[in-house]
Amino acid sequence: VIWIGPEIEPFLVNLMRNKDRQIQLSHLVEEEAAAEEGEHSEGGHDHHEPHLWLQPDTIPSLLAVVQKHMDLPAPTQFLTQYNKWLKATELNFTDIKERGFISYHDAFHPWVEYFALNQLDVVTHNPEKPVGTRHVVQVRQLLESGAAHCIFVEPQFQGRLLDKLTQGLKVKRIKIDPLASLYQVESANFLSFFDELNTQFQRCLSL
Repeated sequence: VIWIGPEIEPFLVNLMRNKDRQIQLSHLVEEEAAAEEGEHSEGGHDHHEPHLWLQPDTIPSLLAVVQKHMDLPAPTQFLTQYNKWLKATELNFTDIKERGFISYHDAFHPWVEYFALNQLDVVTHNPEKPVGTRHVVQVRQLLESGAAHCIFVEPQFQGRLLDKLTQGLKVKRIKIDPLASLYQVESANFLSFFDELNTQFQRCLSL
């Protein structure tokens, strides 16, 4: 079983407890990163990034972990395509990376950091907890100011709070699906999923 880890898939924790043949990506990727840096895995690597697949520079490491533990051939062709995709996407963001946006949920900070994009704020860091009134007002003021070109909203976060934030404002709501919950995986591939995310960012930041 290949899984990210308890941070993003807590419902698998009990099932995985007695499962010998498993690959926990968040743990193994951080172990390999620590080894490459000449550090001990327990030193400075306690925090796992749950959204590993949204961290573009981690994709080769994820592949390397799976390849190593499953004794698979090197994914040379994919990595060549992926590196071309990265360079093209970086060029696409060149003239628009300064334009601000707001995310409903803090899923995209690895993507934002890698491409040096301008995420002004997030509505919630923890969707399971209510958003404080003061923060709602702060986000509303940002949207009113026109500094944000759009607000990104994931499929599961539709509701009254979003309506309250955008009521009466001409702000773009861009639907984005970082979990690929609505994505037709069977008829596509990982790069086309990344292309879809890139398209949504381009839609947001275009004038």
